[in-house]
Amino acid sequence: AQKQVKCFFISIRVKHLLSHTSQYKPGEVFRYSGARFGYLEEVIKDATGKSFGELFIERIIIPLSLINTAPSLWTDSTFHPETTNLFPGVHQRLAKPYRLRQNNKIAKSEYIMGFMVAGGLVTTVHDMAGYNIALDTNFFFDELTSKRIYSPFISTKGDSLPYGLGWFVQDSYNLRILWHY
Repeated sequence: AQKQVKCFFISIRVKHLLSHTSQYKPGEVFRYSGARFGYLEEVIKDATGKSFGELFIERIIIPLSLINTAPSLWTDSTFHPETTNLFPGVHQRLAKPYRLRQNNKIAKSEYIMGFMVAGGLVTTVHDMAGYNIALDTNFFFDELTSKRIYSPFISTKGDSLPYGLGWFVQDSYNLRILWHY
């Protein structure tokens, strides 16, 4: 007698990766995962033929003149030598990192290496303010897209989740708060 095997194909969409709802039944449960968010790199490369890093420079750093923003100290081939020349001195001007050891002593530390969809950018408060202004004025997206990004994701069960599309979303005292760590 032959055994019958049932195959189930689960369709994970970009919205599931952006909303961190891709780990169980897609769209059902929020569970933050920077590693799974990183799968968006492949989606971006397939859709555009360019890496996330290349597009980030082309569509965000250059148009907003973020002269004190750069990919973190990378160890991979995301950026080519001609691209890294766009960031003269940014890494040399970084504050030196320190950390608190278990014995409550302060020790020199290292910056996290690498740049990816899920993180790895260094910037200044001034450049961050310019980026925030671009977000607030719909520089990157039209109003309808912005509304989808900055609204809580609704699960397949109809629950309002704590995350939109790339941002934590909270409402407090009639004020929408968007944040990330």
